Amino acid sequence: MNSIPIEQNKEENLELLAAQRELYSRVKFLLALSMVLAAPFAVFWSFVAARWAGFKPLAAAWGVGIFLIDFFYLSRRQKELRKEAALIQEKFDCGVLVIPWKSLKAGAAPSMEGVLEAVQSYRRKHGKYDSLIDWYPPAVGSLPLGEARIVCQRANCVWDARLRRRYAVSAVVCVVAVILVSLGAGFLGGMRFDEFFAVVVPLAVPVLTIGLRQFSEQKDAAVASERATKHAEDLLVRIEGGAAPKPETLDKEARELQDEILDRRRQSPPIFDWIYFRLRAEQEVQMNEAASRRVKAILQARASTEG
Repeated sequence: MNSIPIEQNKEENLELLAAQRELYSRVKFLLALSMVLAAPFAVFWSFVAARWAGFKPLAAAWGVGIFLIDFFYLSRRQKELRKEAALIQEKFDCGVLVIPWKSLKAGAAPSMEGVLEAVQSYRRKHGKYDSLIDWYPPAVGSLPLGEARIVCQRANCVWDARLRRRYAVSAVVCVVAVILVSLGAGFLGGMRFDEFFAVVVPLAVPVLTIGLRQFSEQKDAAVASERATKHAEDLLVRIEGGAAPKPETLDKEARELQDEILDRRRQSPPIFDWIYFRLRAEQEVQMNEAASRRVKAILQARASTEG
């Protein structure tokens, strides 16, 4: 009853997914770089400074330097790439889910040149688009477009919220572990109280900054996804109860939900691939099964109403 399963696997739409995946990979690289420069080196310099006093000024300078590099370049560049990737994914959703592009909210559509550059980079690394096929559950093809869009948007938000909740906890655990090890190195090395604050504290600042920012942003993104999920869930409950809104109302609701999704994508930090793909197989099965049951319930409600 709609063309979502077909449209999402067309070449031009798979290219949009490939482009956004490539841009997010660049964000992840910059995030990983900032983490490596901050966390492992905080531990390393803590041990070195505790063993050789002459390295204490250099250790403190490293901590301050990494904080400034992250603040003035790495974190800002990540935000720029994140926004660009979010717009490309917005273009994919608008095309596949047949949602009008909202210039007031999204601004200008992403340039074709930027998309093609990212696509070429993705192809050099991955070759085919196999992992991008069936982005949304194919079962939604049995529904009218209005209902199908809401099911797809809900699936998007549910998957995102669960993943980010788990990831936020991991970020806090890592920050605490690194700081405890750095503190232990300083105390075991016999640093005086003033030396401890002059060396270990500057090394801990970028670790705290990056780690707590990850926790806060991941948690905020999860809350935003859960808020959108609840709104989509309320709509689907009404539809399954035989009180489906009018098509024009569903169109409006879909655009408003998409506004929430776009905001979340722009503001959300990335999740590293080794975590994403580890959890994806299990979550994907659950998402497709939940969508199939939803489709069945909606079709039964529609048949009952029409009967």
